[in-house]
Amino acid sequence: MAQAARKLGKMDDYRLFMDRAKSYRKSWDPSVGFMRARKSDGQWVEKFDEFAWGGPYVEGGPWQCSWAVQHDPAGLIELVGGQEPWSPSWTR
Repeated sequence: MAQAARKLGKMDDYRLFMDRAKSYRKSWDPSVGFMRARKSDGQWVEKFDEFAWGGPYVEGGPWQCSWAVQHDPAGLIELVGGQEPWSPSWTR
């Protein structure tokens, strides 16, 4: 959507959609090293299970959804700690 808006010269819409494309960052929980569901008040959904399937995740689980940022690989690299080899925080 952002790229279509840019092509059409609708720069306000372009910026809006580019900002929205980064909202995946709100689901990253650095304490567990995965994307994680939040409650409506912003708190993390409790009992995190890295092997959960479905529920707050759509057709996947934490392992699949944490890497589903194909539109912003550089942003995901930054989010997980940069160029150093990644491992979930609980393994460090």
